[in-house]
Amino acid sequence: MSKTPSTTSFHDKEIQYKQKLLHYRSEVTKLTNEGQKKDQLLKEQQDTILSLKEKIKQIPQEIMAVDPKLYEDTFIIQSYFAYSMMIPKEDHTVTIKGHFIMKNLGTTPLHEPIICFVFNQPKLSNLAGKISHPKQRDLNMYLMDDQNLEQSWSFTENQSRKEAKKTGQYWLRPNNIQKLEPNETLSFSDFEIEIPKGVDNPSFVVDAYIYGREISEGKSADNQIMCNIF
Repeated sequence: MSKTPSTTSFHDKEIQYKQKLLHYRSEVTKLTNEGQKKDQLLKEQQDTILSLKEKIKQIPQEIMAVDPKLYEDTFIIQSYFAYSMMIPKEDHTVTIKGHFIMKNLGTTPLHEPIICFVFNQPKLSNLAGKISHPKQRDLNMYLMDDQNLEQSWSFTENQSRKEAKKTGQYWLRPNNIQKLEPNETLSFSDFEIEIPKGVDNPSFVVDAYIYGREISEGKSADNQIMCNIF
């Protein structure tokens, strides 16, 4: 006996419903398993948190009581060149004028500040500025109220202009200033460097380093003087 079209259609729909039912049951089982895994993971995390809290309670309070001053004191010294270069059309000498500036941006002072300029070509280390001679330095000790002398500088011990021009290293310390306090600025102002044109090595560089009791190993400046002389 052959099946009528209506009987065949009903049978096909029944199969489709059963397939959908199997799919839905499979999805329910899958989501249930995933939910159980997440619940287990959440429980493990909660247990871990409780365990850590118990361990924290066991730490002696005197160990946790850290001196807040350890986090308050900071040591930040900024140093950089601010300069301009003058190249006349007819003159055969290039002149560099500028300032070297040190700023204490931290909360602790820098004691016994020293700066060192290093020329990559010692024969071109023609540095001029507010650098006192030994006799003038002794006179400055009695003129500490003169603001023009507060920012003057002297060669460090065992250093001289002759030695500086020979090595290309200028070691300088400020007169009448023993420390750079927080929020204070110290500058080697209005220096000049003259460079003749036509030198063998056209690359000219001056690096700077700052020193002090707190940075005995030295710290390089944020920039350098650099130019090519042709």
